[in-house]
Amino acid sequence: MRGRASPVALSTRDTDEAKLNERIDQRIAELKQDFQRGEERLRELDMQQAQLRETMLRIAGAIQVLEELRGGQEGGESPASPPD
Repeated sequence: MRGRASPVALSTRDTDEAKLNERIDQRIAELKQDFQRGEERLRELDMQQAQLRETMLRIAGAIQVLEELRGGQEGGESPASPPD
């Protein structure tokens, strides 16, 4: 009987392997969920970044217009005329 595993040893090994495979499958499922949540959060942050960029462009435009208006009043030039 040397070299052959007993049925009990085989059964235990199969059970241990099944448990390990179950734990691996659970961990894979958890990691996939985490990955999906990460992708979703990244999309949200990309949208927020685009919205913030648009807001900053509008603010920069408003600053430019106001500075041109202020400069036009001080220098007597019309706001539509380009600076020299």
